[in-house]
Amino acid sequence: MEQATDDTIIIFIMIVVVVCEAFIGIASVLRQGVLKDQKVLQMKKTNAELRSMLHGVNKNSRLNKQQLVELVVATC
Repeated sequence: MEQATDDTIIIFIMIVVVVCEAFIGIASVLRQGVLKDQKVLQMKKTNAELRSMLHGVNKNSRLNKQQLVELVVATC
């Protein structure tokens, strides 16, 4: 009887630990970049990098950085 109770408690503790680790993993992923604004991330790139992302788009040579970021976000 005690062995069955001990096994049940150990399994329950293992499940709680696994669930807690899963929540911590999901929280760290969300904090590190999934929910960050794409415009803010794109503003950190140079104009040359933004233009290379717009390889198939015409008439992007005269655009400023803000316009390039808007275009990148719109095309993605």
